[in-house]
Amino acid sequence: MKSNKIILLLAAFSFVMSGTAAAQELVDALRLVSSQYAEKYIEPFTSAFGADYNSGLFHTADNGPRNGFRAYLGVKIFATIISEDDKQFSTTYNVDVALDRIVNGKDVTLRVPALVTVRNAPTIFGDSLRGTVTVRALEDVLVTVDGEQFIVSVDTVFSFQTPEGLIDLPAMPAAAPQLEIGTILGTDLMLRYVPSITSEEVGRFGLIGVGIRHSISQYIPSLPFHLAIQGSWQQLFFDDSNDLPIIKLKTWAVNIQASKKLGIVTIYGGLQAEDSNVTVSYRFEGSSVIEDGDVNVDFGVADLRDPVDVSLDLDGANYLRALVGISIAAGPVVISTDFSLGSVQSASFGIGVSF
Repeated sequence: MKSNKIILLLAAFSFVMSGTAAAQELVDALRLVSSQYAEKYIEPFTSAFGADYNSGLFHTADNGPRNGFRAYLGVKIFATIISEDDKQFSTTYNVDVALDRIVNGKDVTLRVPALVTVRNAPTIFGDSLRGTVTVRALEDVLVTVDGEQFIVSVDTVFSFQTPEGLIDLPAMPAAAPQLEIGTILGTDLMLRYVPSITSEEVGRFGLIGVGIRHSISQYIPSLPFHLAIQGSWQQLFFDDSNDLPIIKLKTWAVNIQASKKLGIVTIYGGLQAEDSNVTVSYRFEGSSVIEDGDVNVDFGVADLRDPVDVSLDLDGANYLRALVGISIAAGPVVISTDFSLGSVQSASFGIGVSF
């Protein structure tokens, strides 16, 4: 039994580890783009990541006798389907750009408002084909040089390629170890936990999640199936190698669940309200200085000339989902899988031992 537990935990850690590497790649891609661009680039990731960790919260509504010990230890693997609409975006927004000009024989840096137009750019889930960004700065700027004022007319248009996608997969994968233990008065607890682990290559990560479930069917003895209600809360974080935050995910979910056991097979389903929030932090380093219409970086729009810390706070798209699944108990081993429908579509697979 002890070796089985270790294998399950190591499997979960390996999935989280791969997610940490992707988190570092995400920050590297965002270092040269402004916050307006970054929001659109990672919006689908926010929804998929949150939907993943709000999946697999149960595989039966039967939480055992009213008073008695039961436990489950396993790994839940999640995948949220990535639609074609989630792979690219178009948008417009305003930023300031820095322009170097010679005025009255002196080098002067102008800060000029500009309109950014993005067309068919890949999101984080897009492919390696980059889109195009066009920036137009059109402004008359009043500058003072050696005590004299000058009006400089700026009409500059330039374009560059966008960052490419990072995760070219049909679904966003994730995983977590899961422990369930109970019951007292028909109530049991769920725990998802990965201790804070540091890797020299990708930094530090960790996961904590708790849930509580209470049996409703215990009050209705004639009910031909099991019925329960559950609430959960989770927090997952990725920090870089300097212990600076990269990604923090917070989720909550409340569901009503039902299940029916038929021999070794259990059919289960439910309706779930949920929310997820992702904070992405990075240092914006895109200093795009334009000289005669040319940009000295491959991509990036400078809304600030000097590096600045940016924090994006985004909510996932999923607020309500319906799900249906099946689990099979082969002795102490329990295998489960389910599919859910909401603003995004997710699936989960679980394998563990029940005792």
